[in-house]
Amino acid sequence: MSKYEYVYESFRKSDGRIEIPEEAVGITTDYFGDLATVHYLMPVEGQIDRDDRPPTEDDFNVGP
Repeated sequence: MSKYEYVYESFRKSDGRIEIPEEAVGITTDYFGDLATVHYLMPVEGQIDRDDRPPTEDDFNVGP
């Protein structure tokens, strides 16, 4: 079981900012005109203590 869950949100840049949780890691953004999609990983509760260690390459082997 992965320690991180893949999350993405699409929004219009003209609508303003979105809130990204402080616990999010590996944040990337794709733009297509006024449409933006933010991709990030969220720790799965009970699987990892974020203060314990930084994410490793294995933590990023997740997908939609």
